[in-house]
Amino acid sequence: MGDTAAPFALGDLVIDYAQRRVEIADQPVHLTPIEYEMLRVLSLNGGRPLTHEQLLRRVWRVTHSGDPQVVRTHMRRLRRKLGDDADSPRYIFTEPRVGYRMPEAEVVD
Repeated sequence: MGDTAAPFALGDLVIDYAQRRVEIADQPVHLTPIEYEMLRVLSLNGGRPLTHEQLLRRVWRVTHSGDPQVVRTHMRRLRRKLGDDADSPRYIFTEPRVGYRMPEAEVVD
């Protein structure tokens, strides 16, 4: 899923699914496999909030109720690498008591 999708673009952020590459302002962002998968899942679901539980299932493949703190910890690291501020986000928005969402990708002509 997603490997054949067109690259995701949002402001300076570009996710090239085919190359598994993330760039901000044409500069590569080095992510761990978990960080990349979190970003990929959120971007492929752009505009829709994902719960901590959904992220645990899709990113970590957890089939039982997991610890949402794991998601929060990795999200904090991912946001730091993207230069995204939780108080004034550009890329990843917190949905209080729900989870996280990314806006839909921008249409590139």
